[in-house]
Amino acid sequence: MWLGCPSEETGFQVLSDDEITRSILKQEDKSEDEVDEGDETEAHACPSHNKAFKCLEIALQWFERQRERDSKSLLCLKGVRDLAAQRWMTALKQTSTRNSFKESENSLRDHNI
Repeated sequence: MWLGCPSEETGFQVLSDDEITRSILKQEDKSEDEVDEGDETEAHACPSHNKAFKCLEIALQWFERQRERDSKSLLCLKGVRDLAAQRWMTALKQTSTRNSFKESENSLRDHNI
């Protein structure tokens, strides 16, 4: 029965401009913390392409020296290693492209363009 409420009690919290600003900033800080925590979990969940390639290269060297090795398994392991190498190279190219865009953006900003 909201009609029975005094007009001063609307059910909403009345905040000043400063209180609204602090409230929004506090919410943004909380959401950034949640994103950061998620990034840490993802970083620990999967090794980088670079690390995967290096580990697979070592595994391949080990496997090639085993008496039990067979061509099918060797080719399979080489395929996985090559996939990691391709992903690593793609990531390097993307990083270099992103850096180029950032440099261009900074240059434009420096020249007020």
